[in-house]
Amino acid sequence: MPITRIYDHDSELDVLHKNNLMELENWLHQLNSLKSDIDNMLKIIGNKYSKTTSLYQKLLDEKRENSAQMDIYFKYINHLKGSVECEDLQCDRYYAIQHEEFRKQYRYNMEKHYKIKDAFFNIILSSSY
Repeated sequence: MPITRIYDHDSELDVLHKNNLMELENWLHQLNSLKSDIDNMLKIIGNKYSKTTSLYQKLLDEKRENSAQMDIYFKYINHLKGSVECEDLQCDRYYAIQHEEFRKQYRYNMEKHYKIKDAFFNIILSSSY
């Protein structure tokens, strides 16, 4: 993934668009890391317990959702690059509102992931003693 750079000659609007793009790139990086976490948690739960436990099923659901979210964000990257082409305030506003909706969805999914991860560690830690 190319690195987005901000230059001294960029306009405020260019900086805003680039910041949104960098934020999106960060989300994708985080989601890719979560993919590895989920895979590891699935292996541990599957080996130590049963693949029919509710936590295992929740992790499978989260893995599917994470993958779907990554697909959406990869498509959104191409769409977001179109924001640079905006020539009026209405266009810029459209992209700003859309990006905020993606930000809310990302935060919601991360909160959900942390709850499942806490449940995972609680089960692992309680069975270790």
